[in-house]
This record gives sequence, structure tokens and C-alpha cells, in this order.
Amino acid sequence: MINRFEDKLALGLSRTLKDQENMMPKSSQMKDEQKIQQILTVKQKEIEYKMNQEKERFKQQYELEIKILKEDLAYQSHAAEMEKEKCVKLLKDEIQGLQDEIQNIKIQNIEEISNQKSKQQRELQQQICEFQREKSQLLERNVKEIKKMEQLRCQELEQWKNRTLMDKDQTLQLFEEQKHKEIKQLTDTFTYQLQQQKQENEQSLRLQKTQYDQKLQKISDQLDVERSNCEILRKRLQEQKKQFDLDNEALKKEKQIRVEQLQIEIFQEKQKYQQLQQEMDQMKFNLAQKEQKLIEEIEQKEVELRNQYHEDMNQLYQRQIEVAQSLELQYKELDEAAEKKYNKLKSQYEELQSIMRDTLDKQERKPLRPLQQQRRIGSKDRQQEEETGLQMLNLLEQAQRRSSQMSNRKELKKPLS
Repeated sequence: MINRFEDKLALGLSRTLKDQENMMPKSSQMKDEQKIQQILTVKQKEIEYKMNQEKERFKQQYELEIKILKEDLAYQSHAAEMEKEKCVKLLKDEIQGLQDEIQNIKIQNIEEISNQKSKQQRELQQQICEFQREKSQLLERNVKEIKKMEQLRCQELEQWKNRTLMDKDQTLQLFEEQKHKEIKQLTDTFTYQLQQQKQENEQSLRLQKTQYDQKLQKISDQLDVERSNCEILRKRLQEQKKQFDLDNEALKKEKQIRVEQLQIEIFQEKQKYQQLQQEMDQMKFNLAQKEQKLIEEIEQKEVELRNQYHEDMNQLYQRQIEVAQSLELQYKELDEAAEKKYNKLKSQYEELQSIMRDTLDKQERKPLRPLQQQRRIGSKDRQQEEETGLQMLNLLEQAQRRSSQMSNRKELKKPLS
């Protein structure tokens, strides 16, 4: 605008001077030139005054815009700083909350496992009691059948004894197989519940990790917004620089007297622009450092949480191993005691069998006696046979109990190992 005004004014003055030179005679030209020179000096001073005013106004406007931009940048940087501190605080609170939730989940898992173990032990105890009750009922039925069959002959009694022994062995074997299947089914359900609990824990941890990743993505999006704002400010400054360069080129068309002064001012403005650019670069560097520091803190917290989880799981596994070892030692001691008792009962059972064979051999060798003596001897023999049968049944019951305990212990050792 200043250049256009000066060009128009210079063209108007030159035209008026040419017109006056053409119209005036040569004799009065000297006086007119002096007047024109005076007019030109006055006009030149007016033009200089107006240019100084216009330049001062432009300078004030430019400084005001730079001040506004600096305040805007300071406000945005302060807001970004506050937002980052807020995000860091929220992240710390959420990490603490996650740690508390993980601790509660661990405590709940330990309590549920202990409750399940106690429940399984109670169920096994109930099943053992039912098994003993059924065995007692079976033994009572067998005793009744033996009493009924005692009225038959000795030979039929021997055959019946052989048949009942074979039937008992088969029923006991079937009963043991059924109990073995039931115990195996119980152990399978227990392992399935443990696996299901483990899967639920893994799903909850994966859900927490996805939530944590979403929060990280939100923070990165906020940082991208901050970067975009900085880019917009940089573009605005570039546009202002371009406009400043255009104005500078327009000012270079003025007179040579003011060129040096304008160059000094331009140099000063360039220094200000470089300082502002340096401040912006410093702000970008600070933002990048804070972003990197925040990412490192988040990664460190994630590693700490993962290590804490693995450490807790290892401790839980170590406790399970210690319990299993103590139970295994107890089972070994019980097995040794039961083995000794079983061997003792087996030897007693063999002695009883040998006694029964000797009595049968003696009865076959004795001569025939009168009927009354035979009745007395038969009643004694029946009483003795009844006692031996009860002893045999007790021995069989103890052997069955021993075999069921051995099978139960083997099945209980499988999930613990």
C-alpha cells in the first residue's frame, strides 16, 4: 500500500512538472524550479512522515500478532502439560487398581481351590462310608446264606464254600472296578474345574490387557492431536514468514536512504523468528522426551505386573507341590502299615485254611458212632465251622478294604503329581 501511494504521488508530481515546464517560458524557469523544489521537499517530508506512521503501525501489528501467538503457544503447552499429568495420574491409579484386582483374584482362587479340595475330601469320605455300609450289608446277607446252607451235607458245604468264594471274588472285583471308575470320574471333574478356573483367570487378564492397550491408544491419540496443533502453528508461522518476505520485497522498492534501516529491522525480525523457531523446537523436544518417558514408565509397570503375576503363580505351584509331597509321605507310611497288616492277616488266613483241612481229614478218618454222639459231634463241628466261616469272612473283608484303600490312594496320587 505504501509503495503504490508513493508511485502514484511520484507520477503525479512528474506529470505536473513536465506540464509546467512545457507551459512556462525559459526565463522564469529558475524561479519555478526553486518553488517546485520547495514543494517537492515538503511533499517528500509528508510522504516520509506517512511512511513512518504506516511502518510503525505495521510493526506494532506484527509485534501484537507475535505476542498473541506466543501466548497461544504458552497456553496450549501448559494445557498439554496439565493433560499429560492428568493422564499419568489416571494411569497410576488404574495400575494400582489393576494390582489390587489381581491380588483379590489370587486370594479368591486360593480360597476356591482350598474349598474345592475340602469338598472333594468330604465327598470321598462319604463314598468310603457308603462303601463300608454296603460291604457290611453284603456280609450280613452272606452270613444268613451260610446259616441256611449249614443244614446240608459236608460235601455240599465244601462245594458251596468253593462256589461262594468264587462268587465273592467276582463280585468284589466288579465292585472294585465300579469304585475305581467313580474315583476316576471324580478326579477328572476336579481337573476339569481347575482348568476352567485357569481359563477364566487368563480371560480376565486378557481383558485387563485390552483395556490397558485402549488407554495407551487414547494417550497416543492425544499426543498426535498435540503434534497436529504444533504443525498447524508451524504452518501459520511459515505463512507469516512468507507474508513478511513479500512485505520485505515491497519495502525494498523504496528509496535508498531507508533501505539500510529496513534491512536492520528485517534482520531483527528474522532473529525474533529464529528465536521463536528455537522455542518451538525446544517445546517439540520436551514433548518428545515426556512422551518417551511416559511410554517407558508404562512398559516398566507392565513388566512389573507380569513378573508379579508369574511370581505369585510359582509360589502357588510350589505350595501345591509341598502339599502333594507331604500327602505322598503320609500315603507311603499308611501303605507300609497296611502292607504289614495285610501280610499278617494273610498268614492267619492260611493257618485257618490248614486247620480246616486237618479237621476235614480227621472227620473222614473217624469211624461211625452212634446217632446221639454223631449229633453232638455234628453240632460241635457246625459251631466250629461257623466260627471258621466268620473268621474267613472277616479276613475277606479286611482284604477287600486293603485293596480299595490301595486303589483309592493310587487314584488320589494322579492329580497331585
